[in-house]
Amino acid sequence: MAGQGQAAENQHYVPKLILRNFLQNEDKEQVSVLSKSRKREFITSIKNIMAERRFNEFRVNEDFLASFEDTASKLEGEVAPIYSKIVETRRLPQCAQQKALIAIFVAFQFVRTRGFRDQFKFFDEQLKEKIESTGGKMEDVKGYEPLTEDTLKKQHLGFIKESLENFASLIADKDFFLMEPPEGRSFYLGDNPVCLHNSSEQKGPYGNIGLAVRGIEIYCPLSHNLCLAAWCPTIVDQLRRNIAMNRRHIAQLTLSPSAVQHGDHRVISEIKALSAKLESYLSKIESDNPIALDGENMDFLNTLQVGTAREFLICKSGSFKLARDFIDKEGVGDGRWMTFG
Repeated sequence: MAGQGQAAENQHYVPKLILRNFLQNEDKEQVSVLSKSRKREFITSIKNIMAERRFNEFRVNEDFLASFEDTASKLEGEVAPIYSKIVETRRLPQCAQQKALIAIFVAFQFVRTRGFRDQFKFFDEQLKEKIESTGGKMEDVKGYEPLTEDTLKKQHLGFIKESLENFASLIADKDFFLMEPPEGRSFYLGDNPVCLHNSSEQKGPYGNIGLAVRGIEIYCPLSHNLCLAAWCPTIVDQLRRNIAMNRRHIAQLTLSPSAVQHGDHRVISEIKALSAKLESYLSKIESDNPIALDGENMDFLNTLQVGTAREFLICKSGSFKLARDFIDKEGVGDGRWMTFG
């Protein structure tokens, strides 16, 4: 608990533990930032960015505040040595307990942001609109509590407490590996840094985005030159099947008497090149070596950060052209997920 007279302070929803790996000025601990809505670039201390005054506190009564800040700081302290070692060695831990701790950290980062908190406000507005459209009033709904900033914080922090273990378990079940950018490129860090993507089509009311959805891909930049990926195991399984299929196809074409006559040598070369690329990916996933991204894949991951960010983006090199182009084409967006699990 915190007393009424305690000075308000900035509390981070993207911790300094992450921000320090994107510093533009290490001596002053400053980062280069792009504001999406204002399309304005600026440099600021990490004390001031991806943080809000008393973000993890809500008022219990006139005399006391309930605080989640100590819990957040404790988790960050536990994961810090593992996190730093991953960034330094560019290898993931082999210890199951350490992997579980990384999964908890990623799950916590997924749900702790201002963008995630905004969802509760959005759902409240949607419910109010639906009830009032039928002539009802929110005040008549049993258990309804007006959504003040304190009740919003209470809902959000309560949700974190109830869901964190389950979310961490879903993430821990994924295949973890690392990615690194092409030479001269830097990963963006958005204020909703844990991004979800799914290349497969899913039918149903909830779409194809969610931690438990088949084919889900999860990405979280760890530093300006290292990104953690957590893929649904079905993706790596499909990668293995594609490699095996390509090998069979190459063997069939090579053994065919008419292969050269029909110009299949060119097809064989193309399949071999594709298979070699897939085998390289698989080898690095299985050996914990970072996958070196090409320019196209790098652009994809950075635009995920842009699209998911609520307001702020950080880039160590201060190169925001890709972000600006994306915003000009797709709009600012609101950094909100529509599914939780």
